Amino acid sequence: MKFIQVVIALTAILNTSSALRSHKNDPRELKAEDLGKYHNQAFDKLGELLANVSADVDDHKVFQHAVSAVASSCNKGDIECVFRAHETTMEVLHNGEDSGVHRRKLLESFDGNLKKSIENVYENVSLLNTNNSESVLETLNGILIDAMNMETSKEVDKVVAIGVVSVAIASTELWTSLRSTSDPRRLALLRHCDARRCLDDSSSIVQDDIDGAIEGAVDFLAEQISSFSLLGIFQVVELLQKMLQESIARSIRGLLGI
Repeated sequence: MKFIQVVIALTAILNTSSALRSHKNDPRELKAEDLGKYHNQAFDKLGELLANVSADVDDHKVFQHAVSAVASSCNKGDIECVFRAHETTMEVLHNGEDSGVHRRKLLESFDGNLKKSIENVYENVSLLNTNNSESVLETLNGILIDAMNMETSKEVDKVVAIGVVSVAIASTELWTSLRSTSDPRRLALLRHCDARRCLDDSSSIVQDDIDGAIEGAVDFLAEQISSFSLLGIFQVVELLQKMLQESIARSIRGLLGI
């Protein structure tokens, strides 16, 4: 089984190499408010891959495409990031841990105002239905603006909160668009997703995305010994990449009903 996983990882890396060569973003330019943009780009990538396979494709092929989608968030030539994408995808697709544990752990010592921002995101997403996506998006964008303008001594909390809201906005836009989309990439996503879940329960998939971003932050910060103020810019990028990758992988798990 381990050999199969390694082969899948290497295949995904080879399939992702062309995307890495064309990805021009300097890693130092990755910002928390852009996580949502990269999240949706990853699902466009997944849609392109799934458009060429049948709905009953075998699990190994789906996993390979999932790794490629998660790895599409990596910067040019960052093979280490691609390996992390494989590890993250494997962990998330086979992990049934209660995401509420991660959320509570993160928010225990969080800045009070930013904690409220994240709680407001969950509250509004829980109300999402087929008729109110525009009003929910308007509220989420307001929360993002407030978080970006908030003054706090806990800069890591601000980065995490902005990233979470950004993912929530993009995820809401993505999953509520499936009902009326003509984009072949998004139609491919719909073809591989349970119609009831993707069309009538988009709120739960958006919450999967948010949970993933929070899980990524908790997992990354748990590994850090130094305080955030002592971390270099590339460690901040790694934090954002971890949030992004776990969010994408968690949403893929919801999409595929795993």
